[in-house]
Amino acid sequence: MSNQGILAPVLALTIPGSTPIATAAWTQVTANLAKSAAAFQVINTTNRILRIGVGGSGQEQEIPFYVGPGVTSPVISQDFTRGSRISARALGADTSSGDLVINFLG
Repeated sequence: MSNQGILAPVLALTIPGSTPIATAAWTQVTANLAKSAAAFQVINTTNRILRIGVGGSGQEQEIPFYVGPGVTSPVISQDFTRGSRISARALGADTSSGDLVINFLG
């Protein structure tokens, strides 16, 4: 059986529930992605809809995909270059309960 087309885990990043994710500003998940990735998956155990952004502080570009509360997203095809800054932002209201896990695949 061929493994062609199967994405391997590259890196997992977690924001624990003790770190607030705000609506007014992006919350940094990492300042510098350690490895390039070809896709990602989000596990959102917070009580809010979350958005993911890429780019420098104040220049984040939102990935057009919302992750609902208590949801594990499908694997989403998206290229990330090594060194990218990854951030999250809540929709509707700030949250500081539950965790945000982003699995990067390549």
